[in-house]
Amino acid sequence: MSQTPAIVWLRDDLRLDDQPALAASAGRPVLIVYVLEETETFRLLGGASRWWLARSLASLADDIAAIGGRLDIVRGRAEAILPRIAQACGAREAFWTRRYGASQIAVDTRIKATLLVQGCKASSFNGQLLREPWEVVTREGAPFRVFSAF
Repeated sequence: MSQTPAIVWLRDDLRLDDQPALAASAGRPVLIVYVLEETETFRLLGGASRWWLARSLASLADDIAAIGGRLDIVRGRAEAILPRIAQACGAREAFWTRRYGASQIAVDTRIKATLLVQGCKASSFNGQLLREPWEVVTREGAPFRVFSAF
């Protein structure tokens, strides 16, 4: 078992069961982090969404505590926070599930590049879709352009 901690960044998939980022980090100490990106919001959360998120994070923190872990919840820009956490704890790997919006992909790409420069390899996984968008192609291997009725 490696003693170097790994970071698991939870985002829209607040679950422990069938969590590819957690599965990838098996065999080493893990820092489980949720970043509340209020300053870099991709979609503003309304009152009901904030209520749901608070209760979901509290429930997840209880589930993690029940197995001897801890969920760290931090506020701010993930682009600044994750590299700082990785450097502070000496993490050499970070894991998360993918987001698919253009601005989200751009942020994730920048975070991966920053972590790599620090010596921390970042890996992302499909944790929400049956197929990755780039896997759904025509017989010719191109993306679909015309959608007909099923």
